[in-house]
Amino acid sequence: MDAVRGVSLSLQPAGSLALVGASGAGKSTLARLIAGWEQPDAGSIRWTVEDCRVQMIPQDPGPSLNPWLTALEATSEPLAIRGCDTSPAREMLLRCEIPAGLFPQRTAQLSGGQKARVALARALVARPRLLILDESFASLDLITRTQLTTMVMGIQSQQRLAMIWVLHDLDYAGQVATEIAVMAEGRIVECGTPRQLSQGAKQDATRALLNAQPDRSLLR
Repeated sequence: MDAVRGVSLSLQPAGSLALVGASGAGKSTLARLIAGWEQPDAGSIRWTVEDCRVQMIPQDPGPSLNPWLTALEATSEPLAIRGCDTSPAREMLLRCEIPAGLFPQRTAQLSGGQKARVALARALVARPRLLILDESFASLDLITRTQLTTMVMGIQSQQRLAMIWVLHDLDYAGQVATEIAVMAEGRIVECGTPRQLSQGAKQDATRALLNAQPDRSLLR
């Protein structure tokens, strides 16, 4: 069975979409295809804007960082590879709440929350048009996850950044996205706003996710 098939999505500039579904539904595979980390066997991804730069932060941001690089070097790397001025890396690290005292620290020495912040700074310093977060904050404690979520949403508003959130949690999806696409067995089975899905879910996969949410306050 194909991991992803028959999928059609659209996302407006500065829009926010959540891909939600059970484990194995195809969410991460679809995210990797959109990010260009994998190539589709059929079909295509088309952009209506020129130079649509895409950055993606994986489920565990830590291993995506070179452990031998410092926080500043890891954040500067995307700019250095393109031969660009690397000075914006410092500002972006501070914006992602990494204090200057941690700039010389190797990424292997950072905490999980700090690694997530460096990975975020590294992605944002490349000035993407689309940022994909694949359960990137799921392993963090609730306070850190909330802080990072609030920060990302603020940056999205300021930079008019389009975002795709890959999630299991419908309630969290209702907090971060204006549109939710529910995936099951490699397909998108239902789309809608948080309110639409909460009040009129039509598919079993969506109802199962809703039943798993004891508090639907963010879906109202």
